Amino acid sequence: MKKVLSVLLVLAMALTFSSQAASSEIFKFERDIVMVCPFNPGSVTDIYNLMMKKIAEKYLSVNVVIEYRTGGSGAVGINFGMAAKQDGYTIFTPGNNIEYGLASGRIENYKIEDFVGIANPVLEIACVAVPAKSPFNTMADIINYAKKNPGKLNWAGAQALSYHHMVNLLTNQAADVDINYVPFDNGTEVALGCIEGSVDIAGLPADTAFTFSQSGDVRIVAIGTKERNDAFPGIPTIYETPGLEFEKMGIEYVVIRPVFVGKNTSPEMVAALEHLFLTVFNDKEWQEWTGARAGTDNKGGIMNSAETTQFVRDSYVVLEKVFAELGLK
Repeated sequence: MKKVLSVLLVLAMALTFSSQAASSEIFKFERDIVMVCPFNPGSVTDIYNLMMKKIAEKYLSVNVVIEYRTGGSGAVGINFGMAAKQDGYTIFTPGNNIEYGLASGRIENYKIEDFVGIANPVLEIACVAVPAKSPFNTMADIINYAKKNPGKLNWAGAQALSYHHMVNLLTNQAADVDINYVPFDNGTEVALGCIEGSVDIAGLPADTAFTFSQSGDVRIVAIGTKERNDAFPGIPTIYETPGLEFEKMGIEYVVIRPVFVGKNTSPEMVAALEHLFLTVFNDKEWQEWTGARAGTDNKGGIMNSAETTQFVRDSYVVLEKVFAELGLK
């Protein structure tokens, strides 16, 4: 009998500790968290948001509600997120559009110091692609044609004055060519335009470019990092293109997927949100999902609140200088 009681006591204690461990994993928020998406449903940002929502709700006793506020190349959603009460219950996912929006002047009412990062899950390569039937195989092919045919080529990317637009502008300046830029709302629409052949060149996130290159719908001619990537064997970096001195300008063609709030959010709430999203980004399901996305660094790309905030501020300093040199601010 004593032995049975001892076993029951051990089991009870185990259940108690298990219950305590489980409850400690539930983040205590008082009401639903609104996640503002600055881009349309079906965009790459939206796809990331939906996965964040799914995994975050495993650790929450409340819901994550995605609210779409689109327009102005992300500025509408960012402004909406900043104008909401800064209590931590409204967060937003701006992509690279805080630093680009402020540097270009399309976000006018805020300074870079007004934004506080919660966390960032990945660093994603951006790519330059062309339709499968395009005669262009390299960036040099594109530039050589553009020199002989000014104004004849169209380069598509998500949003105006974005990182895709920046690469187009820098290419025009460095190579002394005139390639038109055509802004689409998001990367999915850009990819479809490239597949259909309505544009000659497309700036795409890595996984989107990889997926459609594997199906034979597009051809990747360059990737945006300074070093080649194993996910894209044989594909040169844009920095290898003769005459394009991007590295000297401090620009790297990569995409972030951060969560942000305004600076008046309490430190306690920032810390709670940071803990939540770092838990999400280290979750097995999240790691498997992002790990399957080509050209996506889902380990080294994870940043905490301070790192995310500093990354965006450092990028802004570089971009402000480049936009001024291009005469765009």
